[in-house]
Amino acid sequence: MYPPSFQASKRVDFVQRFRTSAALSAEVVSIQSIFDVLCVAATTTSAYQLVDAFKLLRIDIWGNPSGAATATSFISIEDTLHIAGLGGPTRRVSDESMGTARPSHVSWRPHRDSLLSKWISDSTTDDALQITCPQGSVIDVHMSLTLQDGSSAPVAVGHAVAGATVGQMYVRAFNSNGSNNIVPESFPTI
Repeated sequence: MYPPSFQASKRVDFVQRFRTSAALSAEVVSIQSIFDVLCVAATTTSAYQLVDAFKLLRIDIWGNPSGAATATSFISIEDTLHIAGLGGPTRRVSDESMGTARPSHVSWRPHRDSLLSKWISDSTTDDALQITCPQGSVIDVHMSLTLQDGSSAPVAVGHAVAGATVGQMYVRAFNSNGSNNIVPESFPTI
């Protein structure tokens, strides 16, 4: 009879692969950096976030073996988001491989009481995660995103943008508001 209602907000389940261009030691990934992951260039030196809200589902990290038979490859990820005493306990997952037979690997999910297991819709500079891993490690980030729908003013990405093509969609470093060394694979980046 009549058209049924539909969900107008666009939700996307998203997986992005990153690679570390340097060894990380408790490298901070902020909420702002996660919001900045997907963006579109407005000018050659500015870009806007495409994400209105996100929820982290899982992060997998494979530590690059050191190449030396007697060396180890340590990786760790920890939920560090706490706002005014809210949120569950931190959850740290780590692994260490020895030699070159296999990479170290962790599969991290936020604790069910963690703020990172909920939808986050405020692009703050609060720390979300700390990651430790060797250079050349592979990081897969699984998250759900709600895309901007034009109901609010566009939000500019943090930190500098250079050499962008107007209208092009980009993926920024997972720690783009930090040392910028968790770089995306297989997608244009600025």
